[in-house]
Amino acid sequence: MAGYGPKALKLVGEQADGFILQTADPDIARWTIGAVREAATAAGRDPSDITFCVAAPAYVGDDLAHQRDQLRWFGGMVGNHVADLVARYGESGPVPHALTDYIRDREGYDYAHHGRAGNPSTDFVPDSIVDRFCLLGPVSRACRPAR
Repeated sequence: MAGYGPKALKLVGEQADGFILQTADPDIARWTIGAVREAATAAGRDPSDITFCVAAPAYVGDDLAHQRDQLRWFGGMVGNHVADLVARYGESGPVPHALTDYIRDREGYDYAHHGRAGNPSTDFVPDSIVDRFCLLGPVSRACRPAR
């Protein structure tokens, strides 16, 4: 099961045999995986029985500006899920600001360009989010070891 919100993470911990996180951000990974493990423990399950998969788009190379432009769509796509979470839980709700702050300038989203480089609905996604949510840059940067 994949998810970002507190209810989805709780359900993963209570019921699922695996969790997929679609962002490479270490802070968000700590929060989501921690919530899943906590829910599993509370439900009487062994958290080590849950398989965790962290997946994110990657673009390895030397032209960082080009790579960011090619992957900015991902921050826009995640922003759709985040906008739903903010609408449900509020800006100061249980979802960490590491995940929610960047959508403040989001004005909408046109699914006609969904998942594509050059998506005009992703102008709100700053370089810092692309850098946090994706794996990009030269091999020495993009292929960083797990923490």
